[in-house]
Amino acid sequence: MAALARETRSIRLGTLMTAATFRQPGPLAIAVAQVDQMSGGRVDFGFAPGWYEPEHASYGVPFPDTGERIDRFEEQLEIITGLWQTPVGERFSYQGKHYQLTDSPALPKPVQSPRPPIVMGGRGPRRTPRRVAQWADEYNYDFPALVDIAPQRERVAAACQAIGRDPASVRLSVIARVRA
Repeated sequence: MAALARETRSIRLGTLMTAATFRQPGPLAIAVAQVDQMSGGRVDFGFAPGWYEPEHASYGVPFPDTGERIDRFEEQLEIITGLWQTPVGERFSYQGKHYQLTDSPALPKPVQSPRPPIVMGGRGPRRTPRRVAQWADEYNYDFPALVDIAPQRERVAAACQAIGRDPASVRLSVIARVRA
């Protein structure tokens, strides 16, 4: 992605979803901010808790249970956005159940302010809509049955309304299989 950032001028860049289980939040925030700098502010940050156990096993990456993956993902979002939004010259610290940061200089900063757009994945009917309402600019629903899209979108809209956010401010995208 860094090479594309330097070789292109107009396309938006980003992975559709980076699994939180594959990265530590501090270095991930740095990498995304660096590519955002290289691209002049064209990075979208796709992020999800991680779901595909065989991929984890094939690379020796631990695959905690669903609850722990989501808990870690939420802490990572707090850390990554906290690092990006900490004013230059100030320090960022975080004490969570899974991650602790002490006096991070919170550098580098992304070009986009207050942060790059967050594309969030997830399928759950309760926690996913709340996370999307709190953090996401776009919600990517992966491989749903067509009948499940509208109810999930309604849950996201209700979660947005519950915190005073305009549901229309969250884009919806869907990954779908197409059969010929």
